[in-house]
Amino acid sequence: MYSKYAAQLQNVKLFEGMKIEEILKVLKCLNAYVKQYTRGSYIYIDGEYFEDIGIILEGKVLVNREYQNGNVLNINTLDKNDTFGEDIICLSNSYAPYSLIANSNVNILYIKGKKLIEPESVKCEYRSRMNLNMLKRMAQYSVYVNRRMKYISILSLKKRVIMFLLDCGEEEKNNKFSIGMNREEMSDYLNGTRSAISRILSELKSEDLIEYNKSTFVLKNREELIKKLD
Repeated sequence: MYSKYAAQLQNVKLFEGMKIEEILKVLKCLNAYVKQYTRGSYIYIDGEYFEDIGIILEGKVLVNREYQNGNVLNINTLDKNDTFGEDIICLSNSYAPYSLIANSNVNILYIKGKKLIEPESVKCEYRSRMNLNMLKRMAQYSVYVNRRMKYISILSLKKRVIMFLLDCGEEEKNNKFSIGMNREEMSDYLNGTRSAISRILSELKSEDLIEYNKSTFVLKNREELIKKLD
């Protein structure tokens, strides 16, 4: 059932550097299986027992933190070839600290995560390689989430947008850069609405502080942008 996805899985960070035949071998070893979800359905609920690592084959998945007062914070939106659950699997109490919701019709490939981290896995070349890939993926995701939390902690959406653009420019060491997101993805990342983000970008452009075309931006006046953060 999962063999038809083997070529696609070469684009998944968890299988980085592995050949198709190696991927098929390790999927069999890890009891892989595929499940489908319809838009709006819960994949995992906050507090539910978690034992498998998920790989998104098709669709988008929302990672939400739901609070008792009814508030919902979107932590991340996962897309095709993204993975989830590695962090939970590595903990002794494998309970989800967030909810996962299908944001479209979704196909997910699951592998038995506990088998991936059991002591004898170091004797298996393929599982050992996946463990290293998993550690890299977790480190990258940790950086992503921590950076996003920094933006969300800023109350003003306009300041969030400015800080995000300044950080992107700093990271690229260039005033011209691509953020790699469309407006909807940018609004999700900065916890705002698409219309509000578009309005703020238009204001900054009218003030001759930035230029942009789709996902490509130019910072025309960094000093004035920094002043707006005060």
